[in-house]
Amino acid sequence: MLQSMRNGMNSWLTRIIISALFIFAIGGLVLSDSGGFFRGGISKGSVAEIGGQELSFVEFDRAFRNALARLEVPQLAEIPQYREIIARSTLKKEIQTKVLGFTARENGLIVSDRIAADKLREYLTPLTEQGMLETLALQRVLGQQRISENVLVNNIKNDFAIELMMTALTAPVRASNQLISDMEQYNNETRSANYMQILHKDFSVDTPSSDTLKDFHAAKKELWNTPEYRKISVLRITPELALKKAMGENAVTDEDVRTEYEDRIDEFSEEDRRVISQATFMKEDDAIALRDYMISNKSVSLEQAVKDNKALNGQFVSAEEHTRQTIFPQELTAPVFDSEKDTGIIKPVKSPLGWHLAYIEKTTRGKIQSFNEVKDTLRKEIIFEKASDPLFEMINEIEDMIAAGDNAQAISNFLGLPIEMLDKLSAAGRDENNKEHKLDNTLKTALRYGFALKQDENLHTDIHELPDGSFVVVSIDDIIIQRKIDFSEVEAEVMSVWTQQAQQRKAQDRVNDIVAAVRTGNSSLKDHTLGKKNKLSFMTLQKRDAIFDDGKYSQLPNSFIPTMFDLQKIKDITFIPTNDGFIVMQLDEIKLGEKPDTETDDDTVKPTIAALERGLREDIIEQFLRARTAKYGVEINEYSFSKQYGAKADTEE
Repeated sequence: MLQSMRNGMNSWLTRIIISALFIFAIGGLVLSDSGGFFRGGISKGSVAEIGGQELSFVEFDRAFRNALARLEVPQLAEIPQYREIIARSTLKKEIQTKVLGFTARENGLIVSDRIAADKLREYLTPLTEQGMLETLALQRVLGQQRISENVLVNNIKNDFAIELMMTALTAPVRASNQLISDMEQYNNETRSANYMQILHKDFSVDTPSSDTLKDFHAAKKELWNTPEYRKISVLRITPELALKKAMGENAVTDEDVRTEYEDRIDEFSEEDRRVISQATFMKEDDAIALRDYMISNKSVSLEQAVKDNKALNGQFVSAEEHTRQTIFPQELTAPVFDSEKDTGIIKPVKSPLGWHLAYIEKTTRGKIQSFNEVKDTLRKEIIFEKASDPLFEMINEIEDMIAAGDNAQAISNFLGLPIEMLDKLSAAGRDENNKEHKLDNTLKTALRYGFALKQDENLHTDIHELPDGSFVVVSIDDIIIQRKIDFSEVEAEVMSVWTQQAQQRKAQDRVNDIVAAVRTGNSSLKDHTLGKKNKLSFMTLQKRDAIFDDGKYSQLPNSFIPTMFDLQKIKDITFIPTNDGFIVMQLDEIKLGEKPDTETDDDTVKPTIAALERGLREDIIEQFLRARTAKYGVEINEYSFSKQYGAKADTEE
């Protein structure tokens, strides 16, 4: 049988069939990619593998969406090329975080729960400083990032461990005196240059014909247009609205708020705070002697009393503010905080460290925030907590309706939600009569999102989460496209722009002629002055002025100083465009700076040291990351990543 099969292989028909089967098999492998051969061995659900641990598309997409949400200009998220840049930057950051996390754990950097709790409070500070309670602030963050509390805490632990490791890695970095000296000499380099200003307005042009101006008006498609106006429908989806829809008007009563306040009264109680200084002694008699000295010399501070009585060998500890929980040693708690006096010396107290003499310098009495002070914040917190499920159920339903093609009006009708109209406004919030409409922050945001939406075959609708935890649905109902303003309405302005551009061209031609002539070596800049209009000026500057600009040369264009120091050799010539013309500059002299005395504590050297050490730290971190990345190994699912986040992802079928 085997022999028959061997003989059959010689048949051309058999060879064709087997070749076809082989091709089909390879094609199936490519299509299914079950082994990940075409993704670097990474599973379909992962964007990368770092040190044997996969970074899932779900985890990465969360980080990517958060990065997009932080964009100061939301419209950039609509540009495919920019989205890819953000995606790749986010991927690099996620990979580096994973690598550094592995390294931190490998080196035993484990962050305790207590430290993580402190760091979490710091993380919530921007919200709590606005008067929001910690629990509400935490819910807000978890809702915005769409992660669990455990994930957030683990992220904080990981980030702090990495921070500790990088601090330890770069703490010893110090710039050498030689490096500082060389850099200072470089920064103190002095240059001199001749320059002259050529202004557009100094060039006369012939008056153009009406036909020339009309052609110019028609050719400048970006000029002399009315703004684009859009009619936009807006739905505000707040936690309070979602809760009211789900549970009725009395979902949160005054009694609920009062009960919450009484249950959590400790959170609204501020402790007494006392600023105390201390002196520690080995003997009780010495502590008593110093206390007696202070009582008899009422105007003397504890620090001065210790200095005046050196024989008692007291160790002074500077004043710090404490509560009952923070004072050290604990033996001082009762004597200090049970004292009825707001200031004054207390009796010596014994601890394992010796005898402590504490002086109360200032007392801030604690208080309990009244119900009226916190009731609004508490009500918001209760609403936010109760509305969590109803809100996201409503948002999910709205997202499904948007995906099905419904606009804000249809959503409003179906869910019974109030709708607001922005009727024919420009992106600047002005109507067709150029009247500015007063909009609150939510409507301003809705207007911005409305102009960020694309108009395809159908008018677009989108939903966005706002910083306060609410959502806004935006629909474009109508677009009034830009209209070219008739020439007769703007003839004078067209004339002005045409004249300015003609003058600019003449000025540019003059500059080009001067630069070309000087570069031939047959003339200098001085030879091209034209009386008072183009008189020659002279400037001597130090390189430090280009690096540490203090406004001393604010009369010059911002690019003047760096341009002077970009020139390579004496007699080099260049020009700088300005708002009203050009500056033509020719380098006249270069002098190296004197080497400074790096041993002195000169403030002028400190910025140089800081810049050098920052650069050294960045270089160390970059090399460290390269080494650790090579150790753990990184594989990227480039095929799937490009399909999902590449610039062509939105256009590919």
